[in-house]
Amino acid sequence: MSKSKVVTALFVLFAVLPAIATAQQALTGGTRCDLPSVSFWSPPGQQSGAVKVDVEFFLLDIIEVNDRLNRFTLDFTLILRWHDPRLESAVTDSAGCITMLEQVWHPHFIFVNSGEGAGDYNGLVEVLPGAVVQYSKRFTREFSAQLDLRQFPFDSQQLTINIASMLYGPDHVIFAASEQGTDMLEGASIPGWRIGEVTSLEPDGPIQTKTGSHSSLAFSVLVERESGYYFWRLVFPLLLISLMAWSVFWLKPTQIEPQITVATGAVFSMMAFLVSQGQILPSVSYISIADKLIVASVILVFVAFGEAVLTGVLGQAGRIALAEKIDRYARWLYLVAVVVIFSVAL
Repeated sequence: MSKSKVVTALFVLFAVLPAIATAQQALTGGTRCDLPSVSFWSPPGQQSGAVKVDVEFFLLDIIEVNDRLNRFTLDFTLILRWHDPRLESAVTDSAGCITMLEQVWHPHFIFVNSGEGAGDYNGLVEVLPGAVVQYSKRFTREFSAQLDLRQFPFDSQQLTINIASMLYGPDHVIFAASEQGTDMLEGASIPGWRIGEVTSLEPDGPIQTKTGSHSSLAFSVLVERESGYYFWRLVFPLLLISLMAWSVFWLKPTQIEPQITVATGAVFSMMAFLVSQGQILPSVSYISIADKLIVASVILVFVAFGEAVLTGVLGQAGRIALAEKIDRYARWLYLVAVVVIFSVAL
């Protein structure tokens, strides 16, 4: 037997068969729906307008927020409910009945901003009294996002999930946030972030594609970055290097070698530090707060280096009084610049 056939056999044995067994067990554990002999290819209520699909979003956990790749991964449950009058006769029990999703009409939703695409259409649905169809499914999906990192590392982000029906437009299907709304599992967390509200977002309008208009709905999770890590990893070292360069203003102009040594040490310390921080800074085409702070700190260090060279040259030329005067003014102007730059950044 070939290797590919062995892999296929193992997949069927360990993945497909257990899934079928679980579905059969669920069906036998509840009342099976006695489906009427009608076609379920078209949406219900064609004469009475679009079908309203109520959507409930429950966040279980945030697996990852990757701000370098503009992606995030969520663990969540979606519950969809809609009314299909064609199933009135299918419910013979007060608790409702169960059937396969593929055997009834459903909105064929997809996750618009997920590379993994569609929902799972092989699950089960409950048909509740009143011919209300309920489909619930747990998903763990990776989504793309347009993260705004201009305030990094003191930023907050909206992690948005967009769902849409790519088969039906607003004339046939309307997605709406359920009255039960959105919720989050208590204790849900992710290192480096604080999780805020989970909300539903009303779309500006249907999604437009080459094939037409498509009904949509979005849910958003607010997360706020815990900036303490970045303060000690980025901001505080920049402050120390800037103050290291500040010490050159307190050396006598005649001591040109110590001045140049300290200033050069500050410059090399800054360069080495920036190289070490390349992995924590997001790769974006615009300037963030962290970038501004880094650029300002580099300018400060090189200004101190230039001032050390200038006063050293003046000292060697015998113009000690002028060099000392420059040092007196420069040391306080430099300190004020450090205080203002880091205060604004924080």
